[in-house]
Amino acid sequence: MKYVDMNEVAFDPTSVVFPGLGNCHGIVYVNDFGLFAYHAYGNPEDSRGRHEAFGSFVRNHIQGGGKGVGLYGACPTNRYTTGDKGHKAELEIVAEALKYKGKIKGCRWDIERLHWRTTYCEYQYNRMEVTIQIADFSSGKAYRGANPSGFNHKSVQQTKAGNMIGGLAFPSQDLLSIGFTTCKALDEVITRITPVANTQLVQARTL
Repeated sequence: MKYVDMNEVAFDPTSVVFPGLGNCHGIVYVNDFGLFAYHAYGNPEDSRGRHEAFGSFVRNHIQGGGKGVGLYGACPTNRYTTGDKGHKAELEIVAEALKYKGKIKGCRWDIERLHWRTTYCEYQYNRMEVTIQIADFSSGKAYRGANPSGFNHKSVQQTKAGNMIGGLAFPSQDLLSIGFTTCKALDEVITRITPVANTQLVQARTL
């Protein structure tokens, strides 16, 4: 199991956890070898560079070449003002970065109605199906420790071209707005969290 914090990516053959989804997006790409997870933080319209970095993480991973069998996104409803349309649009950018052309599935929950400040979200993969469980993590705590596998757990970042030093010219507006992206190993990652109770299954559906 990997615990994936904000702007982190990770690979695990069977399970990944996003310990705190308040307005973030827990994205998981599934292939024959397991789960590639990405904790997308920030404005969906301003995250293309990090989405591209996630694609690079998968492509350069030793298990990244397996056949893609699914792309999933789980998040609170407050992430999008346009519901399914916005949800699918963000996942399509990720699919493009992955060069994945299969089904895209997603699920959302109303965090305000549930009176949660943030959400525990766990993906499980048993080679036959993917299951997603959520729970209240408002009072939960996460503890960081040494990263046991830098190759399997990294951070993704993007730098605005306007913040770069030097007069670089880019051929497209997309590149101009992004500048460049990075995907690098982390010295520390979340290694454990406080126990979670009352998890509930949520059903991902095709977007």
